[in-house]
Amino acid sequence: MLSLIGAAEINPGGTGLVCDDDELVLPRLRMVLEDAVYAVVSANNGREALWAAAINTAVPSQLLTDVSIPDIDERKLTRRIRHMYPDLKLLCLPAGASEPQMS
Repeated sequence: MLSLIGAAEINPGGTGLVCDDDELVLPRLRMVLEDAVYAVVSANNGREALWAAAINTAVPSQLLTDVSIPDIDERKLTRRIRHMYPDLKLLCLPAGASEPQMS
């Protein structure tokens, strides 16, 4: 799954927001983004991601999220974060899927 995320899909030099409830996946996704951007903010669930987006001093340029977050619907999460940051690039990773969904 991690090898599918290419640096060309991510805005180098920005801030990435990573949201995944899987404790094994989250640190790996964070490492992938750290290789491509200067800063990474990670969250274990949707509420944490919303809080991090709201208080973070750096404007996130991309959001990398699992589509099956237990505490908030992924569409609601992305809609609320995009309301704060309209130019945010979004990469959604369906659980168990082989290809990420981009918008």
